[in-house]
Parts: sequence; C-alpha cells; structure tokens
Amino acid sequence: LGERSFYEKYFQIPSVTYKPQKLNENIDLAIWDFKACLKEYVSFYIRSEKLYEIFFGNQVVKKLIEAAPALKELSVLGKATSGPRNIGPKVIYDHIIIDSYSMGHHKALLKGPKAISKVIHRGPMGHHSEKINEIIVDPKWTSHFIVMKPEELPTQEGLELFWDLKKDLGIQSQIIMNMYLEPPISIDEIEKI
Repeated sequence: LGERSFYEKYFQIPSVTYKPQKLNENIDLAIWDFKACLKEYVSFYIRSEKLYEIFFGNQVVKKLIEAAPALKELSVLGKATSGPRNIGPKVIYDHIIIDSYSMGHHKALLKGPKAISKVIHRGPMGHHSEKINEIIVDPKWTSHFIVMKPEELPTQEGLELFWDLKKDLGIQSQIIMNMYLEPPISIDEIEKI
C-alpha cells in the first residue's frame, strides 16, 4: 500500500504499478494507493473513465476527497475486500497479501470502516463500511500479521498495535519478528566466553 514501493530492488524489476505484474507463475505484484483504488471502483460503477476524469479532475472535488473522513481507508480496504463482498471488478486471486503502512497508519486504516459504519447507518457508504469491517475482522477471511524488528521502539509499537486491534476490533494478530536470528550457542556458553 502507498505511493512508492521498495519491491523494485527486492525483485529486481523496473517499477511496481497499480496494474498487477507477474513475478512468477503464482505471484503477481501491484502497488495500491487510495486514488487509484477509488478511481477503479467509481469507474466500474459509472462505466466511464471519461466521466470520472471530468468529475474527479475538478479541483474542488479533489479537495473534498482529500478531506473526506475515512475515504482513503474505505477505498483501499474496499478493493482488498471486494472479492468476498462480490463488489466491483472481478478479483482473480485466491489470496491477497497486503504489505500495509506503518503501525499507526495501519491502525487508522483498519479502524476506518467500523467508525464510518457507526456514524453513517444508511446508504451505500454505511452499508459498504459495515461489510468491509465484517471481512477484515473475520478470521475466516482475513489473517493479520504484525511484523516488527526485535528492537525496543518497533517492539513497543508492535505490541501496542496488537493489543489495540484486539481490544478495538476483536482482531487476533500474529507477531513475526523480522531480522531475528537465534544465536547458534546457548546463553550459558556466551557467558562462559
């Protein structure tokens, strides 16, 4: 998620775009930002990219979209959950793995649909928000992994995210320590050395 990716260097490819690129037989890679997700969703329903450009190209509308509460979160999570909800363009993947934002932004991302569904009870936005939230908290559809370095600040933030998601959304995350190596000798042997 985001506007830039470090996966170009990792996979040694020229760039990562919104349109999925095949890395191998079983893996495609794409980068999703909220504007592209929103454009795809709206264009699918109005069936005209030209109408989208006319309306959403307007500077006033652009400012309203930037300021709209949780619209960014709903557009990205709407795309991620569109398959199970049978909404929007057809999803051709069995699994979608999302490398999300930093921990604070990720927490806001996941809390957005629930907050909107509590405030807006009727209409498409309220309905979609509720359904998006149902998918992201249901372990049948979604698994959450918090990946953190075994350093003080990242570990503290990761554990805070773990407990916030559990308390606020009922999400049971799994924790993965990145860049952690088990020492090849025991602590006793280290102390003797």
